[in-house]
Amino acid sequence: MIPVKRMKIRIVPTVERVIPKFLNFSNPDRIKYIVGYIRSLDGKTVEAQLGQALSEFKSRHIDFEGVLLTNYRKIEQHLPDKNLSMPQKLLIGAYFTHEYAVEAAALFNPSIVSHPDQSNLKDGELRFILSLRATGEGHISSIEFKTGVIGPDGAIHPHQSATKLSTGKRVEAQQYSKDFVISRAECSGAAEAMMQRALPERFTLQEALAIISQIEADTNLSLQAAKEKISDVYSLNYELYFDKDIPISSRVIFPSSSSESNGMEDARFVRFQHEDQILYLGTYTAYNGRAISTAARRNQRLSAFQDTTFTVKQLPIKGWYFFPGEDKKGKYAMVGRQGDAFLSCIPTASISGRNTSCCKRPKEHGNSSR
Repeated sequence: MIPVKRMKIRIVPTVERVIPKFLNFSNPDRIKYIVGYIRSLDGKTVEAQLGQALSEFKSRHIDFEGVLLTNYRKIEQHLPDKNLSMPQKLLIGAYFTHEYAVEAAALFNPSIVSHPDQSNLKDGELRFILSLRATGEGHISSIEFKTGVIGPDGAIHPHQSATKLSTGKRVEAQQYSKDFVISRAECSGAAEAMMQRALPERFTLQEALAIISQIEADTNLSLQAAKEKISDVYSLNYELYFDKDIPISSRVIFPSSSSESNGMEDARFVRFQHEDQILYLGTYTAYNGRAISTAARRNQRLSAFQDTTFTVKQLPIKGWYFFPGEDKKGKYAMVGRQGDAFLSCIPTASISGRNTSCCKRPKEHGNSSR
């Protein structure tokens, strides 16, 4: 029997840990009204209001002016005249930014992996990374990280977490392969045949939509359903990266796609090593307020994340995670909750390339009351 000792360490939520979040009105008329008001201000008033916002909030966030400019660009498409000064753009960005307390409701459901950097440690020590589910206002869940060191005697020494948070940057104009997009979009029939012929081997979302629009113009067919499905593929499968100088405890993975708009639940990160290559794979449940799906995040040093959804066909799944050991064929075992009733095991699953695929129907391994 392995002795287990309960430690006195407690990880508690901190309501002061906030992110600067885009304030989405989803109403072009309101957006134009606010921008029109700011455009009506003289230069001194714009500078004064911007200075007040920077004075109050800049010290609480990483690259706050960069965040304001990013949020301005999210509403720029609604502006008839984009000839604005930088102070005007930043002030508009400030009007469309609000703080969100990611830990306001709870901080729980940890998973732990060894840190990719094990330098400058004493004999027998191990540096670790702890992932946590942070739940904020509106019960929206995100993924946070903390670090620490485990001593040779098993004592755990958590590090002080950074006070400023970053949600990273989403890779724009991401290219995916034709086979990946069409298979994930589940296109079929005439639409699939036309796209197979017209689309290049790799393309961005904008390129795909332009080509499909041209097909519509040439054939007088409506391919709106195909456009929406392909747009969903790019929304659900995205890449996120953090600047290397941002501490791991400052990094927050916040919902960024329609499938996870109401939360990213119960992340489980596992460290894989194959020969000299190291990979961190985190699985979590994406929830949009109506349905769940299982998603995976792949990265090598917890600084850049590739996101992809995967499913076991015809079965509701939740809480899947990988075991770190591979068999002789390079396959990995997964375990998770099936249909709110059983713990299930998938003995063969592949994580090669961008695809994370489940290859066999889960095997039930007993009842679960939760």
